[in-house]
Amino acid sequence: MTIGSRHRDRATVPGYHERRRAYLASSAEVTRDVRGRTAIFGEIARRVVGSPGEPEVIEDALTIIDSRIDCADFTLGGVLRLLRHPLSAARLSPSERTALERAATGFRYWWDQPGEDAMCFHTENHRALFHSAEMIAGQGHPNTTFRLTAMSGAEHRQHGEATLREWCLHRAQTGWSEWLSSTYIEHHLMALLNTYDFAQDSSLSALAGDLLDVMLVELALHSRDGALVASQGRIYPRTLRDSRDSGAASISWLLWGGEQEPDPCSVGTVALATSLYTPPAILEDLGRAEGPETIRARMSFDVEDAGELGVGESAEERARVFWALGEFGHPGVWSASADVCTRYGQRLDTPPEFYRQQYEQQVSEHGRIVDPHRDRHALSSVEVTTHRRPGATLSSAQVFRPGAPGYQQHVWQATLGPEAQVFSTAPGSLEDTDRPGWWNGNSLLPAAVQRDDLMVVTYRGLAHQKLAYSHVRWPENALDFSARAGSWWIGSLGQGLVGLWCSAECAEMDLTGPDDGAIELRTLSPDASWICFTSDVAAQRAPDQESALASFATQVQGMAPQQRLDGSIQLRDANGAALLVSWPGQVTIDGELQHPEPHPRLESPYGTAGRGESWILSSGTGRLTIPLAESIRGAAPAQSQWIGP
Repeated sequence: MTIGSRHRDRATVPGYHERRRAYLASSAEVTRDVRGRTAIFGEIARRVVGSPGEPEVIEDALTIIDSRIDCADFTLGGVLRLLRHPLSAARLSPSERTALERAATGFRYWWDQPGEDAMCFHTENHRALFHSAEMIAGQGHPNTTFRLTAMSGAEHRQHGEATLREWCLHRAQTGWSEWLSSTYIEHHLMALLNTYDFAQDSSLSALAGDLLDVMLVELALHSRDGALVASQGRIYPRTLRDSRDSGAASISWLLWGGEQEPDPCSVGTVALATSLYTPPAILEDLGRAEGPETIRARMSFDVEDAGELGVGESAEERARVFWALGEFGHPGVWSASADVCTRYGQRLDTPPEFYRQQYEQQVSEHGRIVDPHRDRHALSSVEVTTHRRPGATLSSAQVFRPGAPGYQQHVWQATLGPEAQVFSTAPGSLEDTDRPGWWNGNSLLPAAVQRDDLMVVTYRGLAHQKLAYSHVRWPENALDFSARAGSWWIGSLGQGLVGLWCSAECAEMDLTGPDDGAIELRTLSPDASWICFTSDVAAQRAPDQESALASFATQVQGMAPQQRLDGSIQLRDANGAALLVSWPGQVTIDGELQHPEPHPRLESPYGTAGRGESWILSSGTGRLTIPLAESIRGAAPAQSQWIGP
């Protein structure tokens, strides 16, 4: 099998190949002293460009894989790329190749295979990595007996290929559950690129190529200044302090350039730079667009969608599919979770018995299960709205599981620059490392409602939480201007403007440590609503920056937000319409209750598609067709096509 036998001959982003070569040359040298789970990606760069290798990095990778520590699948994905890419493979010594192949044929690829270790198999990104790695390892050794399982390589290929196809088809129909995650997008990318480049099944390779197109289009549509700045299914504090500190930012640099320094060991960026997958040229238009424009997208799916997606009743299948959504305790899953945990020794953060007791209590009190949303990890169906305009982006997950326990779900943020990000959370802990922690995730999820550049987010039930308040990280040190304007906080950076209002009295506290220079705005009562509004200097139609700020201050104060006795929020939007927002996310406009249609899979100025439909996107430079519908139907998928002007 030769890498790139299904390479698509289409135009790509200007400068992409030059950046790719420069990135690999730099990565090869600056990562020589890097060690750990992702160090192997620097070694891939070295072997591909013909630079002298670092044998110690390979030894470390072997140790990580053989010890099966958590995230060893990240390392194994890199090892398999090192082994299967013709340029790097040709530069391995016979002893290196033998040792790496031996590690791949002795790995534990799923929870039902023998062994006990600390590896997490089940999250969305891990599933793709384990399944793709098992398929590729099995392809390379069809007649070899894998020493851990006593299965042949052909059997491993069959298992990995079938489960990977299932994963890919569900994502082709519904999108990702770890939606728009600036951290995990690169791990999805690596798994798909390995599948695209190395899968011997041509239909699976083509399906992976379609999903790569979709993933990178969504990355571009929800980006600003070369970084992903949207609501996210899973997020970490470092990215909330600086959006450039993420795998997504490195990938963006490779795709359409920018000033940020890419991570030289980024698993997704190295995989993309060494793949013959060709990113479509439309990405630069989408990634650099400033609007004003609004993107709406529906992603992930619900346990209730099992029938539509063809999910069976076996415990193994239900756990495999729904654990990847973080749904361990849903009434339709918890018994499967209990079965798999008992049968295969899997350990979950919350034992399935906990959920059973909660549901039994609900039935005892109400005669039925009234609240199935008790799992804090759940990344079920979500509707994301992202509004981009010159200088500012506002993004939120619309009414996502309001009042349910939270984990790492990042509900909303406004962005004026990489370090100028405004967002609220209901903290679950005082520590960065917890999930939910100080800035990442929520102890209880709020209800967010967004209409283009205006958003209202409401918290309820926090009085019973360990930390009984919501708070906002206001990045004063990253703004050109920051001040109070009546009951509003307003700020600016370049052309971007942001206004923030809270229904509750707030304490303002200077932050220290990694947040030094920012301000915490903390509510003094548990239940509260926040309003965020974004604009730009041009929209204020003022002669200069100072006048634009004055105009903006007048505009937000003219919205006259108030909290009514029932806790609902009334205000006027920028066009003068009277809005009333009530828990959990009901909206009335000029006295008329709104019944919004569900978001389609994608709605944008560049094209719209429903769930399971093909994507046809147009920009100023051409058109991109992604034939997802054909792939989902199981036909031999047509290749994505870039049609120039």
